[in-house]
Amino acid sequence: MAEILRSLGLSEVRYQENYREEWRLGEVAFDFDTWPDLPTFVEIEGPDEASVRQAAALLELDYSEARFGSVDEIYKSEAGRDILAEPTLLFADGDKNSPARTRDGDRPTPVTVEGY
Repeated sequence: MAEILRSLGLSEVRYQENYREEWRLGEVAFDFDTWPDLPTFVEIEGPDEASVRQAAALLELDYSEARFGSVDEIYKSEAGRDILAEPTLLFADGDKNSPARTRDGDRPTPVTVEGY
């Protein structure tokens, strides 16, 4: 795909690795996102605020601690990094084998909820 885009005159701005595991309950999506150097977090998306609040409650998450925005904002607040200024964002070789799971296979504790 990269070759096709280059042949059309586009140039690559950045390359970012991440893993996503998506689960659904009705119209609500629970996306477990794993990015380099961040703890795995859950993004909850639904058709309206009420459905997102209800979904967060199902996971026993405190909606008052929810954060809204894109992953670059999470990097700024959690790691002090501006990933939009970095040309590559990669997992360390050992981290590539365990997306969205801890070493013992259990799910990590979700730390972030994104909205509708």
